[in-house]
Amino acid sequence: MTERLDDRAFLGAHDGGGMLDVILSSPERWREGLAWREDMRIALADIEATGVVVCGMGRSGIAGDVLAAIASTRSAIPVVVVKGFDLPAWVGEGALVICVSYSGDTDETVLCAEAAIRSGARVIVIAHGGRLADIAERSGSAHIVPGPAGLMPRAALPSLASAVLAIGERAGCVPDLAELEKDALDALAEGLRMWGPDSPAARNEAKTLAAQIVDRSPAIWGQEGVLAVAAMRFKGQLNENAKMLASWAVVPEALHNEIVAAADAPCIVVLRSATERESIERRIQALGMDNVIEARALGEGDLAVLASAALFGDLVSVYCAALRGVDPTPIEPIRRLKSALG
Repeated sequence: MTERLDDRAFLGAHDGGGMLDVILSSPERWREGLAWREDMRIALADIEATGVVVCGMGRSGIAGDVLAAIASTRSAIPVVVVKGFDLPAWVGEGALVICVSYSGDTDETVLCAEAAIRSGARVIVIAHGGRLADIAERSGSAHIVPGPAGLMPRAALPSLASAVLAIGERAGCVPDLAELEKDALDALAEGLRMWGPDSPAARNEAKTLAAQIVDRSPAIWGQEGVLAVAAMRFKGQLNENAKMLASWAVVPEALHNEIVAAADAPCIVVLRSATERESIERRIQALGMDNVIEARALGEGDLAVLASAALFGDLVSVYCAALRGVDPTPIEPIRRLKSALG
């Protein structure tokens, strides 16, 4: 089964939307997005904020999770992610609210933007257009267009996350972003070499894992911090690209509840890194379960670990899609729901 993934014709047979090619370009879009943050120094003066809120749904919302995870050990001000309709009660003058929607028309994010403006908070919109762009123009709020248009939102993570991180840098939440950038780009280049379609299945961990989980409903376990975000992203990519059921959880919390039922799970993919804390390492080593498969992110900085783990999960998901004979791009159940809601 795994050897079929070495055949580019096989990989492309059902990939009508070209999702694999989009994923292969993601390291370059990280590079472009992180380089573009230098232009943002001109567009945005230093931001003084009492707290930062990132509003976004689905794959746009993960950009907020990226900032929150990386800022959690760096920022002196709170960074909160809102995936719904309501802003925290403390949002008002002095707060910074970043509203992220690739299309610009996500209902929940639009309502958050309007509420933030009424509260007197500073608002920055990240969208290609839509109602959010209109709100930014009417209110005089900053409007950032994130990378290329025409992508599925799940494929736009590098552009969306780069923009949110750049704003976070201006707000002082990620003061060492320049240092994190180089490690991340190096890890992405290495990840593409190790896990991309041109790397033979015999030594390609992404292809091997795809073959192991394609007929199962895997649980993806991350670790507190950036690998928790990567696990959530991985699970979502399996859902949307491969049309597979999957779940995700976070260590050490999962070891206080999900572990009780874990032995009956079809398989558990545990994301690891070279920088995990020793107490996490001991807990993972003590699991002693036959259904655990480990996968290691690359790099040493938080952004490198997150970006490389995301690339790995993206590639596994399209390899699973190929093995299942499904097109990764369409998401008809989501479209039907949006249509039903009007």
